[in-house]
Amino acid sequence: MCCHHLPSWYDKCSEFTAESHFFEVDEDLEKNVAALGWDAYFVKDFVKSNNANKGSIAQSPAQVREIVEQLELYRGEIEGGISIRRVEEYRPNTECRYFVVRGEAYSPNRKIPDLVTEINHLIDAPFYSIDIIENAQGKLRLVELGDGQVSSRKNWPLKKFIEMLTAIAKV
Repeated sequence: MCCHHLPSWYDKCSEFTAESHFFEVDEDLEKNVAALGWDAYFVKDFVKSNNANKGSIAQSPAQVREIVEQLELYRGEIEGGISIRRVEEYRPNTECRYFVVRGEAYSPNRKIPDLVTEINHLIDAPFYSIDIIENAQGKLRLVELGDGQVSSRKNWPLKKFIEMLTAIAKV
């Protein structure tokens, strides 16, 4: 399984992550987004969100279109299609990245949450990352999965990351 595109893992993990819908960039995009009826929309292509001026949160379908245009402008293309995710409220500074290599989960702090273990049992990929965050109620939620070879070490101390890579190289 490829973890690079959100639609490739969403169905297996939908109960743990923000509700998401996938669209093509066409003349029906705003109409399709409006049909969701949400107060706000998190906009990204199948891989990346928008880090430019407007960010990734849209308050209206028209703003969704503006963010998509920024994605195209700054990234050069839309990869795969557009992902529209329901905006969830998260506690600040609670996001943590975990890596899974050949079915074994690794943590930057030696703690592997049950949610990471559960996701690990659902995903069959050789090397991927799992980003977890606490929502406003303190419940752990899945932000996203990523292919391990293109995932940054994020919150991992360099020494700990090297130890993980060394351990898996011995396997």
